[in-house]
Amino acid sequence: MRKLAKSVLATVLVGWVGACSSVRGDAAADVKTQDPAVVGAPVPAQGASATASTKVSPMVVQAEAAKQITGCNLIGRSNAVGRKVLHMDTSASAVLILQLEQDGEYEAIVRYSNDDSGDLDTLALFLDGQKMVSVQTEDTGDGGEGWNVFVESAPVRLGQVSRGRHELRLELENSDGWGVDVDCLTEKKKK
Repeated sequence: MRKLAKSVLATVLVGWVGACSSVRGDAAADVKTQDPAVVGAPVPAQGASATASTKVSPMVVQAEAAKQITGCNLIGRSNAVGRKVLHMDTSASAVLILQLEQDGEYEAIVRYSNDDSGDLDTLALFLDGQKMVSVQTEDTGDGGEGWNVFVESAPVRLGQVSRGRHELRLELENSDGWGVDVDCLTEKKKK
């Protein structure tokens, strides 16, 4: 398997770390997911209790809750958190709404699968219209075997972000023609 290529901006994104990191295989069914109407509300990481102290815990934003979808399809994957993914083809884009409880330094991780047959794909992340980073995906398998094998991007720094509503747009910049399955985004306020 190829390692994630380092990006010049591999330190930027809007806070997703944690809950997706702890999910593997059947454990995904134990993770609480969000109602698309309240995307961005805090969701406790696996094993955490929903108390006031989890307000800045890692928050999982399911890709299937995306708005303003272009060139994407919602499809089922048994190893995905929530059992669904957003399949993004070349030039596809989708917007996730983040509702942050506090001002702070945030980072994010994208969980995805990528059954690649050629060149690797590149996902760009935009926060409130400003491009934050491009992430080159890794090949999770070939010949149809990699679509249900999920990996996570390296944490990317989103920088100082104010509390409130923010739009995070994912855009598939480059593709081998088969696209990428985006499972979820985990955001976390850095301590």
